[in-house]
Amino acid sequence: MGLASHVVLVYFPLSFVFAACVLYLPALAVFPKLILRPFYFSLVPLVSYFLVGCFAFLLMSFHWFSHRTVVCLSVIMLLTAALRIRKVLRSRHLREGWHTDDVRLLIFNFGLIIPLVFLAILSAFSINDALASWNHWAKMYYFSQPLGHSLYPTFYPAFLAYGYQFLGSLDYEGIVKVALAVLTFTIANVLAFSSAKTKENFWLYFILIVIVLMPGNPPGLYHFYVVGYADGILATAVAVSAAVTLRYCLVEPSSFNLMLAVLSAVAAAWTKQPGLLWAGLIVPSLLVAKMIQEKSIKLKELLSIVILLGAVLFWALGTGKNFYHNSGVLQASLSGHSSYWYAFFKSVKEYLILQPTILVLFVLAGMLAGKQKYYLLLNIGLWIGVLLWFVFASYELREGLYLIALAGVMIASYDFFAPGLNKFFWYQKYFRVNKIQNTWLAAYFGVMVIVTVLLCVAQVRREGGIFPLNGPKTTIYHLFVDQPAWVYKTLYDDPNTVVAGTSWEDSLFLGKKPILILRENTPAETLRWLLDKHIEFVMIVPAMSPKQFVTLSDITNQCPQFMQKLELGDTRAGYMIFKLNTAARSTCPL
Repeated sequence: MGLASHVVLVYFPLSFVFAACVLYLPALAVFPKLILRPFYFSLVPLVSYFLVGCFAFLLMSFHWFSHRTVVCLSVIMLLTAALRIRKVLRSRHLREGWHTDDVRLLIFNFGLIIPLVFLAILSAFSINDALASWNHWAKMYYFSQPLGHSLYPTFYPAFLAYGYQFLGSLDYEGIVKVALAVLTFTIANVLAFSSAKTKENFWLYFILIVIVLMPGNPPGLYHFYVVGYADGILATAVAVSAAVTLRYCLVEPSSFNLMLAVLSAVAAAWTKQPGLLWAGLIVPSLLVAKMIQEKSIKLKELLSIVILLGAVLFWALGTGKNFYHNSGVLQASLSGHSSYWYAFFKSVKEYLILQPTILVLFVLAGMLAGKQKYYLLLNIGLWIGVLLWFVFASYELREGLYLIALAGVMIASYDFFAPGLNKFFWYQKYFRVNKIQNTWLAAYFGVMVIVTVLLCVAQVRREGGIFPLNGPKTTIYHLFVDQPAWVYKTLYDDPNTVVAGTSWEDSLFLGKKPILILRENTPAETLRWLLDKHIEFVMIVPAMSPKQFVTLSDITNQCPQFMQKLELGDTRAGYMIFKLNTAARSTCPL
């Protein structure tokens, strides 16, 4: 079956089932009223993300985490959602909450993620260290292996593991990545429905969504939001939490809104470290400000603050203890320099001066500080986050995605500064949602399909072998450009081949066969270990494991007939493979 056949007959239908069962049914089964209004419906995937992560940890704690259990739970969610939504569909509130223009906005936003849905199958998780780590933890959860101490929150890997269990295989990395595309869809929808005037200011909304979802120069939407980092999910959680919290404080102070604000903030805190600042400081500050303004202390708001602080401390003082001592991140941010001032000014130049759209976004958000105290507190959180990003995580734009999303939500909730900006966009009146006819939507989808095809063709040409239902094989073909078929067949797929390597390779091979971890020893000790373990091949990246590589090089130099470095041509990440010939042991003086 060719790539196109895989996509049409297997990948797309399975992706639809996966997205429905994992990202929509859980939230709708527990909170069916989310379907009543477009704003709440846009939050469904993030609420499901939180519930699914909790389900995963709960099932693991009872040792019930398996494909059969997850499928049974999904069936229960399906039946529950069907019964509960049936009642909601009869409600007059549904008819009052939805309009034709709302559906048009959803369709438009869905068009934005079409390329993401298909690009998800064209890359695997284990193509660099950061991605390999997230997926490695997900694989460990898949096999119910304890992680112990971690410098990163592991809610996102638990969610990935649940997805793998639902599909019944660790190979379906492309299917699981569809979840990332749907969560990007969530950000777009939150921006669209945070304002009641989006339909009248569609052009301003379009400019905002392009800046938020395609940050950078050149735009990086399809790199940041689908490749597999946790940053996109963190951005979604912060965007949802900010939108719901503002709605609770300014528009509708209902218990339902407060619950959603707390839930999404906890999801942010348990997804990546910057979420700790959001859930532990910014959202509680907003709730305290509301109590001060109303001169009333409400039990539900106090309880919400306690839950938020408890969720932050639960991880920060538990499995994430000393998370701020992440030497790898600090070294990457400093880029070999010892001054944090250097990192800060380098970030200012790289992310604000050279990428002025981000600067404009932050300036507009900053202008809201004097409009309302809630916007002032959000700005304090925004600029504290920018400072921490520029100093401690300045090595990549993706580390600031959640701040870009937060600024976008703030601007959208203030109606896009429409009264002041519309005079610069005199043609704004021609770009209203109610003027978008079906023919225009069809043409728009046609353009997005063409963009999808072009991006996919470019990706296939750049990467080479793509296997939609076999993520590890895609990884092998990505890493070993010239001889991927031999590496996959001999080292990965052959169960009888004994391979040694480091934790990087262990992540790639986990679930297929064990990788014997190469330790730092003298050449003679390493040689004895290789013989005792009957090692046939050693896979290693010199830049990531320099001490082990030096040891192997010493053995190769002294025992060229016993250990041979294979010539595999072009390899990404600088991969090297050594082959051992035990029959030539007598020729080695070690």
